[in-house]
Amino acid sequence: MRVGTAYAHAAMSARMLDAQARLYATQDMLSSGRKVSTPADDPVNSSQIVTTQAGLAAQEAYKANQNYLDGELRRLESTLGAVGDSISSARETLVAAGNAAYGNSDRRSLADKLTSERAQLLMLANTRGSDGQFLFAGHQSNLLPFYQSGSAIAYAGDNGTRGVGVGPGLTIQSNADGFRVFMGINPGNGSFTTAASATNTGSARIDSGTVATASALTGHNYQLQILPGPNYDLIDTTLGTSVVSGAFTPGMSISADGMRFTVNGTPAAGDTFQIGQGTTQSVFDMLDQAIAALRKPVTNDADRAKVDDAVRQAAASLEQAFDNALSKRAEVGGRMNALDQATRVSEEVAYQGKVLLGQIQDVDYAEIASKFTQQQVALQAALSAYAQTSRLSLFDYLR
Repeated sequence: MRVGTAYAHAAMSARMLDAQARLYATQDMLSSGRKVSTPADDPVNSSQIVTTQAGLAAQEAYKANQNYLDGELRRLESTLGAVGDSISSARETLVAAGNAAYGNSDRRSLADKLTSERAQLLMLANTRGSDGQFLFAGHQSNLLPFYQSGSAIAYAGDNGTRGVGVGPGLTIQSNADGFRVFMGINPGNGSFTTAASATNTGSARIDSGTVATASALTGHNYQLQILPGPNYDLIDTTLGTSVVSGAFTPGMSISADGMRFTVNGTPAAGDTFQIGQGTTQSVFDMLDQAIAALRKPVTNDADRAKVDDAVRQAAASLEQAFDNALSKRAEVGGRMNALDQATRVSEEVAYQGKVLLGQIQDVDYAEIASKFTQQQVALQAALSAYAQTSRLSLFDYLR
């Protein structure tokens, strides 16, 4: 087989150009530190690189959300802790108000202290997050949620929740329902309330009561009537029927429809006591009730009984408010734990993604440098050989 001189030169030139191209490609890897510069270099790895980079970008976005949510939950947890502390301080003030040696001026001083606690709670209820949004406003996060309306505090927010995506398919709530934290609290013992009527003339006091049988609670309202004798009659005012009656003895326990309560002291005939169920009250109303009672002058035993009853009601209700704030704080703590777990998972996913990206994209400099040297030597040898053979011709042999 005869090989033409032109063909031999073309073939040799093509092989050297191909070797030179491979050398340049290896040199590009050394300079860029990347195995793949364009999709044409390695279509399969290029596709995997794009997918891995997209996953890492998503983890970066989740990381930003996690950092934001961590700050919001810490602020929320701290605020709920301060709410609990303020309510606890108010309860201690009400306990002090039960001191029999206190006079009207002492009770007015305690009322002033409760007024300060009320103002503190209102400020906490209107706490903003790091983004300027109100923590307890629900979806109405740009509106002041709690404000003074007449003599009471009104709520302008809703019970909506705002969530932050911290992982694939995982959203964690960043705010709290202000109505459930501050407004919709079950007063009294948490199941029903007891109170002396404002028109009572005796010195009897009713306690907060306890639940004897939860399944027997009716949700109805009742009135305990003190009759001559003295006797008593417990009326279901929702149905208009008598539930239980008999002779009254101070300190006796009265049980009916799953409830149990005690009336101490000396009532007057015609005195009544109210027992209610199914109601909610705001922590601000609880404090207002106690403040108003402490500001009333006490001139006799009947006045003192009414003040004591109002303070007792407020103290029992504030205990429910405190437990409610504690429960909400624990709920936020659970969210913080879930966020910590999501953060750890996200960090592990990001780390594995970076490792994979390094494996399919980053070069091994020692390996590539050795390869470059080999290719460079091979190309130089080929060029040298070509330079020698390209000068040969038939006339060289005829001389």
